[in-house]
Amino acid sequence: MKRLLALLLACGCATDRGGTPVGPAAAPPGPSVNPVAAASTTPAAPPAADLEPPRLRLPDTVRPLVYRPTLTVVPAQDTFSGAIDIDLDVHAPTQVIWLNAQDLGVGRAEARAGGQTYAGRALAQPKDFVGIAFDRPLPAGNALLHLEYTGKISRRDSAGLYRSPEGGQWYASTHFEPIDARRVYPCFDEPQIKVPWQLALRIPKGQRAFSNTPIESQEDGPGELTTVRFARTKPLPSYLTAFAVGPWQRIDAGNAGRNATPIGVIVPHGLEEKAGWAKQVTPQIVPQLEGYFGIPYPFENLDVIAVPLARGAMENVGLVTYGSTLLLVRPDGEGPEFRRRQASITTHEFAHMWFGDLVTTAWWDDLWLNEAFATWMTHKTLESWQPAWGEALDRVKSRGVAMAADSLVTARRIRQPIESDDDMLNAFDAITYQKGAAVIHMFEQWLSPGKFQRGVQRYMKEHAYGAATAPEFLGAISTEAGVDIQAAFSTFLDQPGVPLVSAQVRCAKGAPARLELAQDRYFPLGAQPTAEQRAQLWQIPICARWGKEGRACTLLAGKTGSLDLGKGCPDAVIANAGAAGYYHLASGADRLLAGGGKRLSETERLGALQDLDALARAGTLEYGEILRLVPRLAQDADRHVVETTIGLAGGLREARLVGDAQASRYAQWIRDVYGSRARALGWEGRKGEPDEAKLLRAALLKVLGDAGDDPAVQAEARRMADAWLSNHRAVDPELAPAALDVAAQKGDRAFFDRLHAAARAEKDRRDRQIILGAIGSFRDPAFAQEALRIALSDEFPARESSALVFGPTHSAATRSLAYLFVRDNFDQLAARMPLREAAGLVSVGSALCDEEKRPEVEAFFAERVARLPGGPRKHAQAMESLRICAAFRAAQAPAVARFFSDAHAAR
Repeated sequence: MKRLLALLLACGCATDRGGTPVGPAAAPPGPSVNPVAAASTTPAAPPAADLEPPRLRLPDTVRPLVYRPTLTVVPAQDTFSGAIDIDLDVHAPTQVIWLNAQDLGVGRAEARAGGQTYAGRALAQPKDFVGIAFDRPLPAGNALLHLEYTGKISRRDSAGLYRSPEGGQWYASTHFEPIDARRVYPCFDEPQIKVPWQLALRIPKGQRAFSNTPIESQEDGPGELTTVRFARTKPLPSYLTAFAVGPWQRIDAGNAGRNATPIGVIVPHGLEEKAGWAKQVTPQIVPQLEGYFGIPYPFENLDVIAVPLARGAMENVGLVTYGSTLLLVRPDGEGPEFRRRQASITTHEFAHMWFGDLVTTAWWDDLWLNEAFATWMTHKTLESWQPAWGEALDRVKSRGVAMAADSLVTARRIRQPIESDDDMLNAFDAITYQKGAAVIHMFEQWLSPGKFQRGVQRYMKEHAYGAATAPEFLGAISTEAGVDIQAAFSTFLDQPGVPLVSAQVRCAKGAPARLELAQDRYFPLGAQPTAEQRAQLWQIPICARWGKEGRACTLLAGKTGSLDLGKGCPDAVIANAGAAGYYHLASGADRLLAGGGKRLSETERLGALQDLDALARAGTLEYGEILRLVPRLAQDADRHVVETTIGLAGGLREARLVGDAQASRYAQWIRDVYGSRARALGWEGRKGEPDEAKLLRAALLKVLGDAGDDPAVQAEARRMADAWLSNHRAVDPELAPAALDVAAQKGDRAFFDRLHAAARAEKDRRDRQIILGAIGSFRDPAFAQEALRIALSDEFPARESSALVFGPTHSAATRSLAYLFVRDNFDQLAARMPLREAAGLVSVGSALCDEEKRPEVEAFFAERVARLPGGPRKHAQAMESLRICAAFRAAQAPAVARFFSDAHAAR
């Protein structure tokens, strides 16, 4: 207790009985102030206009030049204290300075300008802002603002400054994108405001601190705290600053790149052995990116850090944060899926060091300049660096994810106007990332990769350490390409939706063959577009190929157009060469895929399957026509193509496209289609087999055990699951999640109890996630209800137990239970979840896929989700998804029934 009291006093965290922070935070000396003079000044009331808080963006009357924050952070506590000095450029005399701040208690406030001290006071804080009113106007020119304050360290969220446990110890970390730096610093929290930062942290002795730059000095104080000072950063926006405090361990991963930048992997104490792959692969990525950008890594150091219970990853300069399950794995659990996923995530985050960090988006409407580019750059880098991984096919799969999201009439634009905090939060979605990346790839392929690269390099050099906009990026590309792409590219940036392109070969005697083109906007069944949406047009780069060497491109800028194919009349024209175009084709994919699609490349086969699925969802193709193609394509040499067929054929029962009358024949068909390939692979890995075989084996196990209802496969899955629970080394790491999932689907009481006990005993977070995922996969309603009840308990952190809530939505037998559970416990569930994830509970309602239930679901979630961050758009899109799902099921269930009732269902 004495130690705790000492820490509380040292960090200035004592409070009065009302909970208001009292006393200034301990901090290095601020500006020299005469306290008597300051106290004797009678504040004059600022003009009423100055007291009006900003609505979204800060006024431009004041701008920072340098930040110098000093924070006292004790990871075991729920609060921190801080002091910050901000060098300011005051553009015009002002009596009130508005800054961004959220959940901060500002105490002392004062400024110095022209050798005088100006006493300040914090105005009552609206959301996102704090106003500092002075006793008299600050003059134009340079000034120094000094603030002392307290804030919160969250245990619920992974935003702002938060803390999470690992191995019985607490770790504090930050995540600031897009608008959470204001939870830690009163600052100008906008991306285009880039200035140097110099951070000092006061932390418990014996712990370690990391930030964006190397440590400049470290000094123990007389009490229980150590002061760590970091080197001044290069110009950074607030959202890219970061720090972490706790009993971390740093693993030296050597040096990388042209400047021999030091690389480190930072992990919680005792988890060093799980960082083997991260230590190996991380330094290899920097030279790949330097080669493309033509610029050495632009900052002083580059550490990656594994944060317990964090979500995703974040490209903070010099300190890239990862959820620990993304970065750490048991040495014997490191399979190809983990290695590829981590390399992909790290490449994405490191690409940001140039595109996002060196050059930053000027405002959040151009977030795609960061995220779409980094997503595209990841595909491009891995495709050349690791060609065996099939990254070109992953790129097409990613494009398919984007098109599915973009088919909604409620889809947002890539460059969506930002009019609220919700708009910022909703921007981190498949439209920004995957659609943006697909559009970049389309234009790169149209212009030529070499010209596009020169444009990127021009853009980087012109705006290094500054901020830029979409027109500036597109202008640099246009200059190097010799083609102005601003107008064409903007048709994809500034309007939502997926183009649907019709392409017909026309051959007339004595004239060149032509590809006649037309475009519309694609809509699935159940969509309710406006006339304006139906009339949308794009300027679409169309590249077609035929024969061995035939290739031509055009820009379809109007409703119709054509492409000259040269002499002769080609018998097969692929109207989306390499599946590089961001559009669906209205016809022809089924003919090209007949016989296994031998005329198509692997990427084109994937793209053609996506087109057929889209046409079925639009009601212009019977789903049975897709199923007739599956048996041949299921034998494709490429794993990605086989997995795509599994996605099309393997979920029909759970989507309720297969009724009870066809259930047994459907299961037999699945066994016929995929069983021989699974038997050839076997269920045990073979020494020296390629990684693609390991990954395909897991996919086949799942589809045969689930959709195929194969008793032998289910028994084998249960055997492997039991073996893995006894000894994680006993089963290939790629097979374990699939085996547990299949075993759970028809699991009994003994297996449920064993999984439950194993989850409680499991120390490894990644393995615990696998177990919790299996617990959420039981299809017996009694076990599903028990899993849902566990989600409300304190057995597991709420940031881990979401699989118990969302898992039952994947089964027709349990999704209604999940909905009723969320309906009955919404407030309690939302209060446990990270605040910005709680609105996702609406997806439990949309998963019902039942038009009769839609009014009830819509009414229940409308008010509850609307008050959560990002909630209104999530609600609108969930309700549209429910309506579209129900319309698709109503239209295609009869077609699927016909398929399984005729001879075509048999192989």
